[in-house]
Amino acid sequence: MKKYVFLALLMPLMIPLASFILRQDNKPVLYIIGDSTVRRLHDLARAQTISLPEAARRIVETDELKPATRRALAGLMHDLARWRSIADTMAHGELAQIVLDESGYTAMWQNDKSIEAPGRLENLKELIHAMADELTPARRG
Repeated sequence: MKKYVFLALLMPLMIPLASFILRQDNKPVLYIIGDSTVRRLHDLARAQTISLPEAARRIVETDELKPATRRALAGLMHDLARWRSIADTMAHGELAQIVLDESGYTAMWQNDKSIEAPGRLENLKELIHAMADELTPARRG
């Protein structure tokens, strides 16, 4: 399940409507945003006919969430916006490495004591290496 967390982190960079919930073994990881918060975001988005990211931006400006949840959601939104803002200025592999490191995803696998953790870290290195061969988005066109 952890391999999907990385993809979930990258998706909002390209698709702003991607879900925020990042889970492993039915527990939130990296950015602690639980089921009730996700339900509130979905309810707000539906009620106001807005995207999930816009719902998140609005709800963190209120006192509707517990302070720790509000900080986690605001942190996620800040990180996604920052990564999105630099996405067009660097190679895909470099951006992916930044997202992996700054999100804590690499550290999560480094601290994981399971038998699959070393293989997952190696897969991430291979992914970054493969992505490093890509042109920067600005030079594509």
